[in-house]
Amino acid sequence: MPGVDGCVLGLSWSNIEPTIGSNNWQDLDLWMSNAVAANLKVNVSVRAGNDTPSWLFLPAPNGAGATPLTFGYSPKDGLTTNCQVETIAAPWDTNFLTAWDVMLAKLSTHLKNKGTYDAVKLLRLTGINRDTAELHLPAQTANSTGLDCVSNAPLIWKTAGYTPSNLLSGWSSILASFPTHFPDKSFSVAIIAKTNDNAFPPINDDGVITNVVPAEQNRPLLALASQMFRGTSGHPE
Repeated sequence: MPGVDGCVLGLSWSNIEPTIGSNNWQDLDLWMSNAVAANLKVNVSVRAGNDTPSWLFLPAPNGAGATPLTFGYSPKDGLTTNCQVETIAAPWDTNFLTAWDVMLAKLSTHLKNKGTYDAVKLLRLTGINRDTAELHLPAQTANSTGLDCVSNAPLIWKTAGYTPSNLLSGWSSILASFPTHFPDKSFSVAIIAKTNDNAFPPINDDGVITNVVPAEQNRPLLALASQMFRGTSGHPE
């Protein structure tokens, strides 16, 4: 298409790593070869959230031993009247963070081995996801959506130890993995900017459910990314 010089390549973590220790690069290689042939710059985006592989929650040696958190949620805050279920790990879960880092390392190595690493100009900062590559987590309730099939996400997160500080701690570890394995790349981040869109559970640093959606939920996450990448070859855009 005239005027288009790049593309976003969205990858599912569960697709590229269907079992622990093994990878499926077929889709990645197909799209990367097409992008290189078309002389396109590539923005790679690997989603967690509902694309988290199920083995993450199995005990070793067949899994990573992360603690599963299962949510029923509805896209667009119930307007679709459709419910989905996903099992994810808390962003600060150390077993999740280790597995995420290993996945990014393997992705970088594979792209270099296939000779397509240089076509990647940008990586989307992901890892804190629900059903898209945007920064957001399950935060709905049956009352907020009008759907009985939706879980009480804030209560699940409260029981799991969610606080904004814990979220920021996990985000810090996630961020550190990207420039480690892609030190010469730039990074982008996708957010949900509306403050009333339940992007994150309404829990304060005392672990109390506030029942009020906090404003500027993305600001601390974006500020940390900007701070961590300042003065390095990688930078958020």
